[in-house]
Amino acid sequence: MTATKYTYSIQDDFPNHIVATDRLTLEITASAIVTALDCINTSGDDCDIWFKAALSEGDETILDGLVSTHTGVSLPDGASPVNVVNSNLSIVGAVAPVLPSGRRCDQYTPNFCDKTTWYQDSLRVENETMVDFGDHKNFVLVAPCYIADLKSGKLFGENEWVGTFGEVVKVDASTKTRNSPETTDGDYSIDCASGEVSFNSSLVGTEVVTMSYSKVQTSLHKIRAPEGQTLRIGYVEVQMTKDVGLKDTLMFQMWGLADVFAPGQLPEGTMIPISGVETYKTFHDFICDAEKAYPLIPKLTGSGDSWRHSQDEIILMRFDYTSRAATDVVSAYGMEIRVWLENDIPYDGNYAVGTFYGVREDS
Repeated sequence: MTATKYTYSIQDDFPNHIVATDRLTLEITASAIVTALDCINTSGDDCDIWFKAALSEGDETILDGLVSTHTGVSLPDGASPVNVVNSNLSIVGAVAPVLPSGRRCDQYTPNFCDKTTWYQDSLRVENETMVDFGDHKNFVLVAPCYIADLKSGKLFGENEWVGTFGEVVKVDASTKTRNSPETTDGDYSIDCASGEVSFNSSLVGTEVVTMSYSKVQTSLHKIRAPEGQTLRIGYVEVQMTKDVGLKDTLMFQMWGLADVFAPGQLPEGTMIPISGVETYKTFHDFICDAEKAYPLIPKLTGSGDSWRHSQDEIILMRFDYTSRAATDVVSAYGMEIRVWLENDIPYDGNYAVGTFYGVREDS
């Protein structure tokens, strides 16, 4: 399976000589085209439309038609494409509404046992040329490092972030597809703890292999409200596999804009802490602060794909704010909850994640 590019002239092929990639993405995904869209890039007069594989003659005709009728008008703010399950339906221009006040708005930390999930504070690197090990099959970054992994089912909701933080591997500018976990259904596998790429088949040896990726920096994760709204957090749950070994102190603190909380004292846009920092040095600290704990969730080891299962018993603790005072995170005030490991030393074990359960309210 090889990604395939279709290039159109913005001046000659699009009726209004302009491209809105968000709307064009929606128009393609809502069409009868069977092959999955990979990405759309524009540079100068070129609009490159990448698909996961080559299009059939019929699908290419559909694509030509979409390009010839594309208006170039961007989607409304806050709108996003609707996923159409029936590929025979074409809902061109349909948008999903902005979620209203009162709807759930849960957010999730990375796995503090696994540095490859620490995506939010990562550094984006574009099109770095990789080094051939000499076998034309295995390639490594010049400076091996942890890279963000948003394609292995390690984080709930990772599909929302893969387009921004996921790696993109190219051979002579042709985008390749990563194997699904425990398969060889794509073009390559990757060790995200080092950035090493291994192709399923050896290359000729004259190709240029590049990778765009998100280089892990710190464990810092920020919980924010949607733009223009308030995130009202009712409670937080911490989930840890029974094999977790604590090796660092977990920190928890509220931050906000100095313009609001210390007006006139610091440059505009400066973020400052607006609460004390809560620290969890030991497992006893988690127990002391939690209102509730639940029975151990057992292992799940039935037949199927092992990477989809839970291989360890899970401890679940709940920190309830509704019984004390709700924690409101107001986007207009630049407010955010910051969670991080003090020294960025990952825990031993398989899994340690926090879930912030809340609702969105209009500010």
